[in-house]
Amino acid sequence: MRKEDLESSLRSKGWVLGEDGQWRRPSSRRLSPSPVVEQAPVDAPTESPRREALYPGRVLISIVSHRRRLTDEDNLCGKFFTDCLRYSGIISDDCASKAAIRITQVHIKAPEEERTEITVTAYPEGHCPHCGQHLNEDISIH
Repeated sequence: MRKEDLESSLRSKGWVLGEDGQWRRPSSRRLSPSPVVEQAPVDAPTESPRREALYPGRVLISIVSHRRRLTDEDNLCGKFFTDCLRYSGIISDDCASKAAIRITQVHIKAPEEERTEITVTAYPEGHCPHCGQHLNEDISIH
């Protein structure tokens, strides 16, 4: 095969001769234009306007997971649920000074009994969110 025929055949199959004299087949990525990333219409798409929370004071959030197969205690994570309560305006904040969180699990037998129960209980200022008793000024830890 002559050199001209070889070059013609390579070019017809998409090969190009580089500046260094080497034949290369460019990837289809390089030939297609770069995609244009759509910009978000607002600065913070996940933020919603703040409104008065249903429970603006201190609350106890009780999350009970009813499961057929119990998990390790450290795998019971309530972050998703507490964040949902905060974003939906049910509680004002999930910080330690505003929310006490109790997460437990219950063993059940039937798959149709599997569920997660979330209970939000408001407590007046000066009351323990765990037991409901009035806190004296002297008591700091229960």
